[in-house]
Amino acid sequence: MRRGAWIAIVSAAAATIGTAFVSQSAVLPVAAFSALSVLAWFLPRLFAGVGLLLVVLAATLRATFPSLNLGFLDEIVVVVAVVVLTTRRLVCRQLPVIPSWALWFLGFVAAGLLSSLLNVVPNNIVFDGGFLAVKAMLLGVAFAQIDWKPGDLQPFIAGGGILTVIIFVTSMINLIAPDLWTSLVLGRNEQFEGEFGLPALIGPFEYPATLGRFCALLAIAILAYRLTVRATWRSVTLLAMASISALGSFRVKTVVSLIGSAALVAGLSLKRMPPKLLLALIIGGAALAVPIGLFVWADIVKYIVNVSARSLLTFGAVDVAARNFPLGAGFGRYGSYTAAVYYSPEYIRLGFNSVYGMRSTLGGGRFLTDTQWPAILGETGWLGAMLFAGGLVHIAITFLRKSAARTEPLVAWLRITGLGWLLILVIESIAAPVFTSPPAYPLPFVAAGIYFSLLAGHSQSTQEK
Repeated sequence: MRRGAWIAIVSAAAATIGTAFVSQSAVLPVAAFSALSVLAWFLPRLFAGVGLLLVVLAATLRATFPSLNLGFLDEIVVVVAVVVLTTRRLVCRQLPVIPSWALWFLGFVAAGLLSSLLNVVPNNIVFDGGFLAVKAMLLGVAFAQIDWKPGDLQPFIAGGGILTVIIFVTSMINLIAPDLWTSLVLGRNEQFEGEFGLPALIGPFEYPATLGRFCALLAIAILAYRLTVRATWRSVTLLAMASISALGSFRVKTVVSLIGSAALVAGLSLKRMPPKLLLALIIGGAALAVPIGLFVWADIVKYIVNVSARSLLTFGAVDVAARNFPLGAGFGRYGSYTAAVYYSPEYIRLGFNSVYGMRSTLGGGRFLTDTQWPAILGETGWLGAMLFAGGLVHIAITFLRKSAARTEPLVAWLRITGLGWLLILVIESIAAPVFTSPPAYPLPFVAAGIYFSLLAGHSQSTQEK
């Protein structure tokens, strides 16, 4: 190991030990920051894998070990990625990579900051709310600073396969012994409502929706791998595991997003798809159309037709955006986790404090983050919402961008997987804060950042030749 690496490791250890004498509660954050910083500097690709794993497990670790207060893990990963990976690139005398889609989200941040300024939102709330709103995009831009090669994607694919097996096994244990499993993972005996007399599964996560969303993302990645890289019995088995785990959450938005994304992936890979698989998908889709339609309609009636927290948040966001046109109430002031923690005056004005699940009392605001777009619209207004949507569209265009690098099987896999992931989060954003809550929130943006780096690297190597 280089002398510089040893110096960095010793410095990190010294900082951690020194902090222990000052504040015991700060030991874990400082230790995590120091270790991840060293990893990001000397082994950036390994850091990317470890960082994503920590984001995936952050919520579970927080729930399983509440005394350790591990909820900071995914935020630390984002900060280390942005600071260290960007600094590392500058030290190596390379210009930072700025994906074109990042400019849309920069405009979104500007709209949020201007809204916050005009509404005199306290600085701490602006910082917390603003960081929460863009941490997924920040991680995507940070990962773009690494010089990726197609072969670098293989460890992520292998890791995803291992994770799929672990999640499936834990989900089956959850199915067999639901009380024991929730007590072990959550520290309390809690049953989640399912269907057909079965409990909704959580696997290694906190909520069924989290399990469903993440397994849908895994299933799409596996399906794309089969259609672009290699079709094997292992991938069939993993696809079945991920799909069963996703459907075991019994969440309508997961079913819809999984089917929609699978159709998109299949359409993009139509030329590579075996005729038998295409026929099986058509027959299966036709057979499931009616029961799935009834399943979806029941949720539409429950959450949209009838009065619910989601409908109140949506109509309230339109009201807030209209009052502050073309801006919003400011970061941390509507629809976000920050707005729930620092109970927003907008909620009091709209009368939410008298609605079950939307109150300011401890544990009384559990439904205040039941959807995503009200936060985007309510905090940054119509201008910010259009810029955010423009950024998502631009990411989709980036994945569709023509390049000779797309002929590489692993690059094609990343491109199609990224599109599928983006569609899943867009669909689920109607009924969940998917762009801000772990474990799924960074995946499409990380894929976009890596893909942009791959295209830039291929273009540069072509010019050098």
